[in-house]
Amino acid sequence: MKKIKFIFPAAIAGFVAISAVLYSRSSGGSKVMESYSTTSEFVFSHEESKSEISLESLCVYVCGAVNNPGVIYLDEGSRICDAIKKAGGITADADINSLNQAEKVTDGQKIYVPLIGETYAGYSENSKSSLININTAGVNELLTLPGIGESKANAIIAYRNDNGGFKKIEDIMNISGIKEAAFNKIKENICV
Repeated sequence: MKKIKFIFPAAIAGFVAISAVLYSRSSGGSKVMESYSTTSEFVFSHEESKSEISLESLCVYVCGAVNNPGVIYLDEGSRICDAIKKAGGITADADINSLNQAEKVTDGQKIYVPLIGETYAGYSENSKSSLININTAGVNELLTLPGIGESKANAIIAYRNDNGGFKKIEDIMNISGIKEAAFNKIKENICV
């Protein structure tokens, strides 16, 4: 009797195991493997996208007159207009004309969108906030410099876009019409 009690549950367990194997083969057991494979691919692609963010992305801070200010991540080669769009776009009272929206962003950059009528002197990582950063200033900001008219302001922006920005403030003398005398008038008001 004891043997029957032991054999009966073992026989049922064996029957269930054999039935499960036969059922999975006849009803497409490969689907179970496909499901597993898909999960593996998802985990791999998720990990791959994490490495893309850390290796090929730029981290910038967008603030001021934007709908969702904060730190955002952009692809290499993105422009200020892309950063503003990713920050939810501008508010109704933003002075978007004071920014060069076509400028490429750099990792760690702060992009400040001023309000209409607000005077903003640009941003420098050296906390020279009273100075105009010639690598980030828009036309309106450049026009506040002594001796800089609209054509020179546009030439400054074109130069920095073509040459990847100014390395030192003296590089502004590479622009036609800005030589040592003009530079001496503005050097106390600019930074890079």
